[in-house]
Amino acid sequence: MRTSGDVRRQFLSYFESKGHVVVPSAPLVPHGAPTLLFSNAGMNQFKNVFLGNDARDYTRATSSQKCVRAGGKHNDLENVGRTARHHTFFEMLGNFSFGDYFKEEAIVYAWELLIDRFSLDRERLWITVFEEDDEAAELWKKIAGLPDGRIQKMDERDNFWAMGETGPCGPCSEIHYDFGEGAGLGSSPADPKSDGNRFVEIWNLVFMESDRAAGGALSPLPRPSIDTGMGLERMCCALQGVTTTWQTDLFASLFSGISELVGEPYRPDIEEGFYFRVIADHIRTASFLVADNVFPSNEWRGYVLRRILRRAISHSYFLGLREPALHRLVANVVESMGEAYPELGERADHIERIVRAEEEGFGRTLERGIDNLERWLDREGGDQLDGATAFRLSDTDGLPVDVIQEIAQKRSISVDMVGFEAHLEAQRARSRAAAKLGAVAMEGFEWNELEPGEGSGFCGYEKEKTDSRALRWRKEGSDEIWIVLEETPFYAESGGQVGDTGMITGDSWSLSVGNTFYIEKMIVHSGRLEGDGPSAGANGVVAEVDGKRRDDIKRNHTATHLLQSYLRTNLGEHVNQAGSLVAPDRLRFDFTHYEAVSKEELTRIERDVNEAIMSGHAVSPRTMKYDEAIEGGATALFGEKYGDEVRVVRIGDGVSAELCAGTHCRFTGEIGPFLLLSEGGIAAGVRRVQALTGRAALDHFQLSRGSLEETATMLKAGIEEVPGRVETLLTQNRQLSKRIDELQIEAASGSANQALQTDTWEGLEFVCGVVEGFTSVPAFRDFVDRERKSRSGTIGTVVDDKPVVISFLNDAGIAAGLNASPLAKELGGLMGGGGGGKPQMAQSGGKDASRLPEVIAMARNRWRAATGEAR
Repeated sequence: MRTSGDVRRQFLSYFESKGHVVVPSAPLVPHGAPTLLFSNAGMNQFKNVFLGNDARDYTRATSSQKCVRAGGKHNDLENVGRTARHHTFFEMLGNFSFGDYFKEEAIVYAWELLIDRFSLDRERLWITVFEEDDEAAELWKKIAGLPDGRIQKMDERDNFWAMGETGPCGPCSEIHYDFGEGAGLGSSPADPKSDGNRFVEIWNLVFMESDRAAGGALSPLPRPSIDTGMGLERMCCALQGVTTTWQTDLFASLFSGISELVGEPYRPDIEEGFYFRVIADHIRTASFLVADNVFPSNEWRGYVLRRILRRAISHSYFLGLREPALHRLVANVVESMGEAYPELGERADHIERIVRAEEEGFGRTLERGIDNLERWLDREGGDQLDGATAFRLSDTDGLPVDVIQEIAQKRSISVDMVGFEAHLEAQRARSRAAAKLGAVAMEGFEWNELEPGEGSGFCGYEKEKTDSRALRWRKEGSDEIWIVLEETPFYAESGGQVGDTGMITGDSWSLSVGNTFYIEKMIVHSGRLEGDGPSAGANGVVAEVDGKRRDDIKRNHTATHLLQSYLRTNLGEHVNQAGSLVAPDRLRFDFTHYEAVSKEELTRIERDVNEAIMSGHAVSPRTMKYDEAIEGGATALFGEKYGDEVRVVRIGDGVSAELCAGTHCRFTGEIGPFLLLSEGGIAAGVRRVQALTGRAALDHFQLSRGSLEETATMLKAGIEEVPGRVETLLTQNRQLSKRIDELQIEAASGSANQALQTDTWEGLEFVCGVVEGFTSVPAFRDFVDRERKSRSGTIGTVVDDKPVVISFLNDAGIAAGLNASPLAKELGGLMGGGGGGKPQMAQSGGKDASRLPEVIAMARNRWRAATGEAR
């Protein structure tokens, strides 16, 4: 059997033999295409070549492009597992000509590869062409020798391709494979009854020959080009003699891995087979996305990845998996795809960690959400789950809507999807309205215009003081004004860096600037006005930034770049910026990572940053083309939109290179000491570190040293002896606390016979009452646990003026089918609190200790009634 690896290799080697350069697959996160969610076609990486904006040293190329369609316009997510061929991840084999060969050669190459190299049955191949493309139809007859009936003309919807509303476009020829009468409906690709299962498109040849103007008019391209796309999965079906992509070797290893996890074989024709297919597709897609530095989050690409993973986790739940297990399937993805895409094997451990972290985090949410759904179905009954409840379960509890439908369907209950979509759209409308409200507020500003000009000139990289002119100003509140200058050294808040402060001085007035920010492209200075303010004809000013504060900001910003670099060095290339704050007194950096950073790792990172500071590396900003910056290794913020020209800040020789418009030190040595203060999680898969530099770090060092010296004096020890002395005191304190607990338990045990009432119902011994003298809940729990060895019951006490009640059952009580947890909840409610726990031991708490006698009396009655019911 010809394997998928064979197909991929033979395709690329064939076109290489025809003078094509084999170009590696572009990443799934496309460079220079901020509006494209994921790479979804082979031509994505050549778009600028087709447009004439990028020159390559070759005119023929071939590639096997990894693609994802799981969001936005191209979204196959909901169809996965239900159809024969839909996948969120797929490979697109393609050959491209950039003004070199055209229709005839493209058709010759395609037919030769299919017939002579792949040995496909020519009787199973059908061609569709654009209805106006007589040239292509004649070429197919001439080259392939196909009769007219197997070359079918179709309209623009099916056989005309365009890059967008305007730009390069042209007719296309699609090659279809006939899988036989039993595979699907229809007698030909053009048959209206065709369902796409018998006659399957395996290759599309696009003849880019026109340029579409805004009005729709077409004009010839000066250099007609070729863009083709062959779906690897579909071609494997034809070559391996199967009718669905799930039957190809691409999924064999994954199905085997899932089978090992659940203890059952893959059987395609039963419900569980659908779950197998969803999991196999989604874990494959997730592995490729994580390998290309996409991280689960609640925004854009990260959100799509999170949705894919959570859909896989949900379907694993239906297969009986209750513990994290899907991360083990990464090895199966590497087994089947690692040779063609070595980044999978190189990052396998990292991918497994990301998947496992999402499994652990969402697993708890999923179980709670399913429990809430099933309780609702039990309580409400009926034959339909209303849209409002379905939306709440999806939005609040995190249940994917198809999981909600799946569970409801098992009970023959439908889901009101019309109502669900209405609530979803209402939420989107509220978000759009909120965004629009902010935009309208910006447009509604009224200004006192002094002279024309945009006021977006920034000269703050070169100087901190300059002569300028006030262009416009407005009053904001009772004592604040906003002012716009022709040119300013003040940095406006952006990219995580806070805005500058300082002074703007006019002829008879001054503005103490408290903040600087953008309104669209306009730099606005806000602050308190002294004097009358600027006026037409008297609008000359001197603008001066607070240099000391600016220096502190520079230190923190340059240190942030070093921090990100060494986070990636020590934790892995998956680390990406998820937010930041660069202020004069501190820096904060949020980044993608799947677990807490260890103390040892933090120490290494802090040392690496300080070593780089002491090395005195040059900090070199430079403006260049975006593509040049990315190709040169500069780090860009995922999801950020950049212009054609960007500013790159490089530190040293390969220490760091980032796209950044902020202000920076000239040399790393100007940063001074760097001190990591804290590290912690702020969201699933997102960590945050906070740090100090320069004067703030020095202040912290001196304060900490002073506190340590004071502690050493109190302990009458040297500074180096403080940890040992403190540990000794803590050990002694723990021993004394334990002894106090033991004494309290002994005292309570001695008075228990007087304080507790003993009853025997149905052969089970119960004790109920209030025991005093406890100063800690753990001691009280230990006392109750001793009582539980021989009998059951409910005992209360008061700790720190608050009631604590524990209901408990010994082995005989549990064997009788009793449960302490529901009783604990009821008793807690009586005291103005709550309760719960395990069947054998559950705790109640509240605010009103005066109700303890009433609570104990209720518990006694409940136990008596329960023993009668149980027996």
